Amino acid sequence: SFLSCILMHATAAQDWTAYHGDKAASHYSPLEQIHRQNVAKLEPAWIFRTERTGTLQCNPLIFKGNVYLVDQDLRLHALEGRTGKLIWTFSAPKTSRGIQRGLAHWQDRIFISVGHHLYAVSIETGEAIPSFGVNGRIDLRHDLDVDPQIFPVSLRTPGIVYKDMLIVGSNPGEGPQLTAPGHIRAFDVRTGKRLWIFHTIPH
Repeated sequence: SFLSCILMHATAAQDWTAYHGDKAASHYSPLEQIHRQNVAKLEPAWIFRTERTGTLQCNPLIFKGNVYLVDQDLRLHALEGRTGKLIWTFSAPKTSRGIQRGLAHWQDRIFISVGHHLYAVSIETGEAIPSFGVNGRIDLRHDLDVDPQIFPVSLRTPGIVYKDMLIVGSNPGEGPQLTAPGHIRAFDVRTGKRLWIFHTIPH
């Protein structure tokens, strides 16, 4: 599978800095370089191959001239937007496969969930930021106000950053098996500390 990008000149105000474009999830870009008259003539400027098989559902982030995306093995890649050249790759210590539909971003870091962990990764180095949680990650099974041994907990859709908080839900599943409640939590973007929780299923 591969990611094919058509390069467009953009200002910072025209970046794709949040899941689905912006915090309103508008799916919209104001760029005018591509339009009805030339869209049929477009050709790929570059192709980045993940060298993995399976479903790729990540909605990439684009800011400061770079592209950030997640592949089928839940590895986070940073690419040069103009050339598609790989800058760095972040891989969680424990390999995993699955669906990750997007990423969240705050200042110097990108948040990515792998399994039941949520990582804060430096946009400069591609390494986990040690001051976030424990060694750069928090365990999503904790601070959920339920027994973490009962339910598997995962996060397929990224949260949203509001001020200095990362607000996330969880994947409640769609089948008859027991899964974690979809409680909504806010974490401090710097430390990973839980700031509040909303119980979607009242206690």
